Amino acid sequence: TAAYRSAYGEERPFDNLDAGRFYDLRLEALALVARMIDGRVAVSPIKEAILACLDHPEEKDYGEIVFLRKYSQPQLAAILPAVLRVADAGDSAAQSIVERAIADYVCTAVTIVRKTGSSSPDVVFGGGRLLSAPDWFLKRIVDGVVRDCPGARIRRPGLSPAIGAVIMAAHAGGCEPTRFFQGVCHD
Repeated sequence: TAAYRSAYGEERPFDNLDAGRFYDLRLEALALVARMIDGRVAVSPIKEAILACLDHPEEKDYGEIVFLRKYSQPQLAAILPAVLRVADAGDSAAQSIVERAIADYVCTAVTIVRKTGSSSPDVVFGGGRLLSAPDWFLKRIVDGVVRDCPGARIRRPGLSPAIGAVIMAAHAGGCEPTRFFQGVCHD
């Protein structure tokens, strides 16, 4: 998900219904392995890495598992680090997925920066996927954003994604965000 604001209280979701399809590296990895299993793509180390994330299912069951989403959230969460690990080890199939993810994340961030109208916006990358990724992955994204938006200030979120979602939901429901934030985050 993504959101932006030009000022406090002017928060706007960005493609919150995913109509434009945010690139999901995890789902792309699942599809790539399905193609490896059925023979459309040459097998590489990413296949074993993804099968391990799903607790080594039988290949004959893989398509149904992916199609019906018969995997747990922890299994899905394990895919990003697995793909990054095998990409870092030189697997060109995994590297291709990683490059497409980086390009899409940069494009999305640059588009959002331009929507703010600011020449020096704060850009915050958060969420479970990015926060658990190795530093080199986030650095590549940051470098791409700064290349296209030199005035952007990039930082990590100060709060967890869950707290941010609660505050955004409360604001959408009519709560004043500053007072609600202070109540939620009061020590």
